[in-house]
Amino acid sequence: MKPYYRFIVALVIVSVVAAGAELLVRRGPAHDNTIVSDLSSIQSMVDSYYLSENKLPSSLSTLSLDADIKSRLTQYDYNVLARDRYQLCATFLTTSSTPGDTRYSAPVAPSPGGVTPPNPAMHGKGRQCFTYTTIAIQPYPVPAKD
Repeated sequence: MKPYYRFIVALVIVSVVAAGAELLVRRGPAHDNTIVSDLSSIQSMVDSYYLSENKLPSSLSTLSLDADIKSRLTQYDYNVLARDRYQLCATFLTTSSTPGDTRYSAPVAPSPGGVTPPNPAMHGKGRQCFTYTTIAIQPYPVPAKD
């Protein structure tokens, strides 16, 4: 093979590898944004279920989730940890924080019960789990009529 053919072949190989890497880099953040959005929707539905049923759902399939999220449920793990605590896990392709930052949780305003919920928007690369605590809302006392 002549030297200039080798150069052309090497150039084509490098170009294909660079194009493939670019596609993976673009796919990572979009994939992760979908996960963050799904986790937020799932958390909202689990909390609503808890408020109406006074217990956590046994599985995510019992929730009235959007069809797109239901099609991706196999990507998420849901574990009941206690009567009012549960965990949602997912695998992220990128890290949302700055290099060297291992906190992976942004400040979020505490809920009425004083519990600060996790923020999946701040995540590390790979499998991440977020633990949520539901807050039972007590009805306001109704004053007795005289």
